[in-house]
Amino acid sequence: MSLGKNQAGAKTVQSLLAAKKPGGNKDQQEKPPKRDKRTHSDVSEESIDNIDIMSIHSDLKDIKKSLQDTVIKSDLESLVKQSDLKELVTSIVSQLLNTLKDSITAESTKKRLDVFDWARGKHASIVCFQETHSSKDVEKLWEEEWGNTCIFCHHNNRSAGVSIMFKKGLDFTIHDTKFDQNGRYIVIDITLFEQRLTLVCLYGYNTDEPLLFDDILYKIALYANTSILLCGDWNVVQDCNLDTYNIFHKRNPKSREKIEEIIEKLELLDPWRICLPTDKKFTWRQPSPIKSRLDYFLVTEDIYSLMKNTKIIPGYKTNHSAIVFTFSASLAKRGKGYWKFNSQLVRDFEYVEKIKTCIKDTISEYYLSGDIQNCLDVKLTCNDQLFFEIMKMKIRTLSISYGIEKNREDREHICKLEKEVEQLENIMSMSPSVNVQATLHGKKLELENKREQKIEGLLLRSRANWHENGEKCCQYFCKLEKSNFIKKTMAELIDNQGNTCRQQSSCNKAMDQIRRAKEDSRNVEMEECISTEDAVTQKLKILQVIKSNKTSDVQV
Repeated sequence: MSLGKNQAGAKTVQSLLAAKKPGGNKDQQEKPPKRDKRTHSDVSEESIDNIDIMSIHSDLKDIKKSLQDTVIKSDLESLVKQSDLKELVTSIVSQLLNTLKDSITAESTKKRLDVFDWARGKHASIVCFQETHSSKDVEKLWEEEWGNTCIFCHHNNRSAGVSIMFKKGLDFTIHDTKFDQNGRYIVIDITLFEQRLTLVCLYGYNTDEPLLFDDILYKIALYANTSILLCGDWNVVQDCNLDTYNIFHKRNPKSREKIEEIIEKLELLDPWRICLPTDKKFTWRQPSPIKSRLDYFLVTEDIYSLMKNTKIIPGYKTNHSAIVFTFSASLAKRGKGYWKFNSQLVRDFEYVEKIKTCIKDTISEYYLSGDIQNCLDVKLTCNDQLFFEIMKMKIRTLSISYGIEKNREDREHICKLEKEVEQLENIMSMSPSVNVQATLHGKKLELENKREQKIEGLLLRSRANWHENGEKCCQYFCKLEKSNFIKKTMAELIDNQGNTCRQQSSCNKAMDQIRRAKEDSRNVEMEECISTEDAVTQKLKILQVIKSNKTSDVQV
């Protein structure tokens, strides 16, 4: 808005009050002659008659007229309203905040991409992050930045949060996932190559919160996997003496007790501490200096047996170190192994009759003279040792073929019962009746009886000598049998020449050599034993000292 002369040519207030500019009216620029200073007495002596009243009125009219076109307060209020001013200020502040947010986001993105690149450079198949401060809306972006499948558990963008990221090209299948609503853990039922396991990534509380570990233990128990791997920032040390430096009080004692309970129940191992039982190395530090080993792995014995190495390496853009655990994800393929007699067969009358027939036929085949009805008085065409070996071979062949056929029939029978139970349950849901209910109940009992026979075999094979009826659930023994097999699996073998074999083919070759050498030494021992005592009598003595449900070290 321009403030100059108005339409009537009168000077405005602003022009009247403004400083005079050079080049104006010459008369106006000439300064009046200096007068002597007036005293109070001079002023008081002046008469009111000397004042020109009419001139004053004229000047007032000119001033009033000049003020008619000037800007007044109401004009300013109509020009800039208070709401407009508030909106203007809000817009300016919002732009400033957006600029700050963009700057922070750009810096955060740069750091995240840098950390992702660093983690990929370690060539890890699975990378677990804790305290991600992530939210649901960043999942797609982070997954694209990482380049492959990622699993997230969020709390908010200011605290907690964990994630598991998988390397591109990794052969894995996720069967099920459990999350914590506070962003503290992820529990995954996963298959890596041919190895199925439970994988847990966790971020513990800084305070003593034992309920977190109760919840994790409960989620792990939902899966029937015998292989378990837990990792993360536990915020709890296991050994206050070895795992801390310059810390004099024991933090989070209740949480430590719960971790010890998990270790005992799941039979877990700390691979780094087992490899380095007395070393002091820490994964978290402050400039104080205060140090602790808060980050570690806990694994079951079967996974530990597959371990290649474990180490603590410097972290990147964090005050925590990174922990590395390398293991072979696939077990050696399970072969036929040694044949062991299934003692359940002696309760099978059909099998017992077949064995009796086999023994009679073998005696008849090698009969020479004597009472054929009395096996001890009969004379054979071969010596006792050879006859005994032939008898064992025939019984073994018959037992293996009968066991395979019996097992196939049992599987088919169980599958048939399960289908019948499913059909009867569908019928009950559509049109329930007393007869259908009774049939369904009978089929379920039959199925349970079949399952009990199988569980009895699992109890026997698990070699749990301390077992008492009702002490452990069936699931425990199913896991124990698998665990026992894994414990017997050899990841590497030292042959007779002292060479270490790690490939399955070379291990099998070395095992054959060791087995043949052991069999040769046993045969020599047996020949010496038989030369001094009757063969049958000696073997009976060996069988008598064998413990129930155990296999003898001496071939009989």
